[in-house]
Amino acid sequence: MPRVIGALALAFVFVCVSSQSATAQQPPPATCTLPRLYVDNSVILDGTAPQETDAWTPPPDTTPPVWRTAQSGDFTAQPQGELSADISLDVDRFFNELAQGLTGVNGAAVRVRFLEAATRDGAFGYAQNPGDGNRVWTTRTPMHVASISKFPAAITMLQTLAAHGVNPDTTIEAYLPDDWAQGPNVDRITFRDLMRMTSGICRTGSTADWDTLQALIAQGVTGAHFGHYRYDNANYGLLRVLVTTMNDKIDTSTPANTPDTIRFWERGVIRFFGDAQNTGILFPVDAYGISLQARPEDAVSYNTNFDRPMSWGDLSDMSASAGLHMSVDQVDRIALDFMSGRLAHIAPSDANAILQNFYGVDPPVLSTPIGDFYVKDGAWGNAGSCPGTASQQQTVVFISPSGWIITVFINSPPNVGGHCGSLRQVVSTALLASIH
Repeated sequence: MPRVIGALALAFVFVCVSSQSATAQQPPPATCTLPRLYVDNSVILDGTAPQETDAWTPPPDTTPPVWRTAQSGDFTAQPQGELSADISLDVDRFFNELAQGLTGVNGAAVRVRFLEAATRDGAFGYAQNPGDGNRVWTTRTPMHVASISKFPAAITMLQTLAAHGVNPDTTIEAYLPDDWAQGPNVDRITFRDLMRMTSGICRTGSTADWDTLQALIAQGVTGAHFGHYRYDNANYGLLRVLVTTMNDKIDTSTPANTPDTIRFWERGVIRFFGDAQNTGILFPVDAYGISLQARPEDAVSYNTNFDRPMSWGDLSDMSASAGLHMSVDQVDRIALDFMSGRLAHIAPSDANAILQNFYGVDPPVLSTPIGDFYVKDGAWGNAGSCPGTASQQQTVVFISPSGWIITVFINSPPNVGGHCGSLRQVVSTALLASIH
């Protein structure tokens, strides 16, 4: 396995991170025209079949939810930066606008944060409906956060690069298992390409398990697709392999060519990557308490009829791309620690550059009078019509260098004009309507 010769200054790594980022750099548009198909990784709540719930009568879809709110801090402080003193976010109106957008949703939890001290929480509905567990939503309720998992994954990868003095523009081929065949243009793919989803991976699936990652590396990418943005979970699935080898937990020369050796790699990579995020190896010593498995207290997903409760079981084979179970409180804390410089190797100025490079967040930027917001969202559901039989959950975090962090979880899809809507769009609309 290659080693970096000499002691490169950690600052150099983040100079390279920020070299393209005086302003947000949108990734190049996609050239891959294949449709994206999503794999149903759902697990029925009782392990057998969908269950109708007679004990729970949902409120009419036309009734906006009523928030259970708790306020702390002082929202009269203005965001940092060169902003007009009379421009601010009306948090009361934001909650009202958000309630309108979430009319007909089974339940939700929300935190709005400004800097360190000012937060307001809100929740409504059930994380597990009566008959399924009877648990109301709070900001401490864990749920599978789906693609929000990519945000801490990018942080973990960048911390590893910084700790080893490796430039994000370094190519990845030397850190892949030696027994993996490497197809065309794999030798051009960099850590930056994976984190920005410009590796050129172009396919119809969405899985990120070991066999899929190995097959995609063997297949390689075309020159026409390389360097262009294409959202694919495999980009982040590969990060868990690279974090493991770069931290010397499994050497690249370790065999990976028999069922037993492949199982050793697969389990070892998942275990170490989870530990790296959760037990203080890279994040703070006081662990976040995140999990790759559903727990009894986790929120479950419902459809627009508030039935077919779904839990998502063990999603460890999707780790780094999805699979983390966290609460609103935990996502908010990670985002705050990230922006405040409390994570190893990441200063506040580094955090801004990371966001501007779209590492772990998705384009486009939401530009507002109170600052730019970088967004990471996630959705997870099963097959079926929507609105209708398909159960779904959505999560989103909005992060602004001006000091705002907004985190929202819901456990059924918003019904927007007869269609299953995007939580990201609902929150964006409420945010823009609440700035004065």
